[in-house]
Amino acid sequence: MANLHGEANNLNDIARIQTKLGEFTKALESYTTNLAIYRNIKHQEMEAQSLYNLGTIYTLLGNYELAHESFTASLSILKIIKFSRGAAYVYSGMGDAYFASAEQIDAEKYYGRAVKIFSGLTNEEEYLWSVLNLSKLQYTIGEFKEAHDSLESIVDNPNIQRNYKFESLIYLGACEVEMGEIEPGLARINEGLDSLKSLILYSQTVEAHRIMGEIMLDLGRKDEARQHLEEGQAMADKSGMKGELRMYRELINRLKEL
Repeated sequence: MANLHGEANNLNDIARIQTKLGEFTKALESYTTNLAIYRNIKHQEMEAQSLYNLGTIYTLLGNYELAHESFTASLSILKIIKFSRGAAYVYSGMGDAYFASAEQIDAEKYYGRAVKIFSGLTNEEEYLWSVLNLSKLQYTIGEFKEAHDSLESIVDNPNIQRNYKFESLIYLGACEVEMGEIEPGLARINEGLDSLKSLILYSQTVEAHRIMGEIMLDLGRKDEARQHLEEGQAMADKSGMKGELRMYRELINRLKEL
């Protein structure tokens, strides 16, 4: 039993690295094996976590139906064992899946649930992460001032992890561009993008290139838009990120029309 538990933990570590590097199909295999082991040794909390992890990978791959199935199964277990912190993570994951499939009302609902739970717990970093996710949605639906104020507080917080800070910089800069502070906003986005690349955070880098590409399109800067869109699309294609590829294709079609 102890050997199986150790094997599952090792697979968790491997899958996290695979996810960071954009090897999502490999991560899916690792988490699937991981889930089978935890079910075999009847470790409900880790079974729920494995299902959550599978849901995040399915979301990145654009398989939203399977993502929701995994999140729902995870949430059922977490409710049985009464683990609210785990449920908050799953709600955030469900928000990601709805956000990625352009179902913004449902995304806002689940992000809001995650924020509410984390706000009542003691880990400030988890709370700030949930606020970041909600702020990204607010930016997307045009609530730039609300997103800006939340993101600014995250960037300035010394307790936030570097990857969350750099993601926040991307969206904070994008909000500033939309609010008319174009050059300072672009500088923030470039800082965040360069930092994400240095940490080898694959999916976040793909997302950042798309945001920058769209902003450059809106500003009429065709060459810079093309550079970001081509680089990001190539990364998304390499790792099988179907949802991102769909959005990239739409933006590249806009670029061709300019």
